[in-house]
Amino acid sequence: MTQRFCGTCTACCKTHPVKEIRKAPNQWCRHCAKGRGCRIYDTRPSGCREFQCQWLKSGWAPDERPDKTRIVVDCVEYPGVGQVVLVFELIRGDLQGSFARIVRDRALSRGMSLMTIPVTPKFPATLYTHVRLPSDSNFALDDGREIKVVYLG
Repeated sequence: MTQRFCGTCTACCKTHPVKEIRKAPNQWCRHCAKGRGCRIYDTRPSGCREFQCQWLKSGWAPDERPDKTRIVVDCVEYPGVGQVVLVFELIRGDLQGSFARIVRDRALSRGMSLMTIPVTPKFPATLYTHVRLPSDSNFALDDGREIKVVYLG
């Protein structure tokens, strides 16, 4: 597979926090030229440099790039749960979009855990998992939001 580059996609410039520049999640980065790219791409912080969404890492189609689907997808190892597919919403309502449903259905049908993360901080994230977690498990995002757990059996 050919190496991919962000190009004009700036979706994670909104969805992801960047500690080095005190950028909060779900807010546009001050260095982002929306729809054009990062103004400091060559000297961007390590938090930006090290992040690669699933579109960059996989063989997904060009029209499945985050700026086109309006969701950013990542896979991480989550303590006590294992591999989790993270789906970050770019604009409110995008978690109900067709591509978000495809990602969700694909992950869950393969027995993977999936977490949906709404753009609006007043709404909790939701972890869908087949893993039985201890009843006293408390999960929270870095921004302090609760993570609601839905056990899928």
